[in-house]
Amino acid sequence: MTPTMPWHPSISSLEAQIEDLTSQITDAKNEEQSSAGKVNTYEQLLQAYVAYTDGDIEKAGTALGNVNTDYLSDDSMTVYDTINAQVNAEYIRKQQMLTMRRSLHRQSRITSR
Repeated sequence: MTPTMPWHPSISSLEAQIEDLTSQITDAKNEEQSSAGKVNTYEQLLQAYVAYTDGDIEKAGTALGNVNTDYLSDDSMTVYDTINAQVNAEYIRKQQMLTMRRSLHRQSRITSR
């Protein structure tokens, strides 16, 4: 009976294992970043909701700007769309009021001359 030699992996099989492990590490890092992005997105959506219900349109708009809609579920997207539409409408209304005030101020300066 001949003694069996201990098995030694070939360099190519070791390289393949290293490549596989590297790929697994990369996938895990990408998944971790994706999870962190999803958590951040939902935190921003919640902050937008709270700010909107508190009447802080600017803060709500800022929070909505930080939401990555790619991460939102269909139901969450509906919430986002609703808040976003209301924030945009309120912003436009405030801008129109500001424009109207400026116009009235200019007219009063002209007529007072």
